[in-house]
Amino acid sequence: MTERKKRLRTGAVLAILAVLALLALWCDINAGYRSISLEELGQILSGTASRSLTYTLVDLRLPRVLTSLLVGVGLSLSGCLLQGVSRNDMADPGVLGINAGAGLLVAAFIVFVPAGLFPSAVALPVLAFAGSAAVAFLGWRLSVVRGASSPRRLLLIGVALATGLSSATSLLMLRMSDGDYAFVQNWIAGSIWGASWENVAILAVGLALLTAGALYASRTLNVLGLGEAAATGLGVNVPRARAA
Repeated sequence: MTERKKRLRTGAVLAILAVLALLALWCDINAGYRSISLEELGQILSGTASRSLTYTLVDLRLPRVLTSLLVGVGLSLSGCLLQGVSRNDMADPGVLGINAGAGLLVAAFIVFVPAGLFPSAVALPVLAFAGSAAVAFLGWRLSVVRGASSPRRLLLIGVALATGLSSATSLLMLRMSDGDYAFVQNWIAGSIWGASWENVAILAVGLALLTAGALYASRTLNVLGLGEAAATGLGVNVPRARAA
């Protein structure tokens, strides 16, 4: 296949996926007790719609829909990176214990920090990111043998960390009230109920930065997929690249 045909095929696939994404967004926007027609959407865009209709779409549904879309982008991006580093198609944030690290710190925050001391809208994302990063670093560090990270060892250690951290989270949740227990359970399950434009902004900025970094590292990931010997022969510092 020539280079031009590859580009045309890639462009066609991206165009089809973009159309499907727009259709999925439209279906998600109308997934509620009240559907929104194209005519009403035009009224909202022109500012002539009723206040209740505008509130339903702009303040309730759009933040939820865009949050779920961005979360999906983040999960696919992280899975792609982890699979490239570990050279294993089963690697993802759940298998490697990264999600469990986020859940543990969120549960610890609710159990040990008095309510109202810190704003949860800011504290929970920061703690979740810190827990994820700590577990990712710990898993990578434990997988290093003789100065090199072992992909198979990384996967096995990740499974062990996920099991242990999930058990610790369950123990903490036993100390919670019914309301806090339900909140953490929904948070871990991935509920997007109550998503706001603040969530959309945080996700958009974070994903923009991380996507740029992933695209910059894409060639290195492709070389790592050839194996350590081939990557080293092509001039890649394999331990440093995996750590990054």
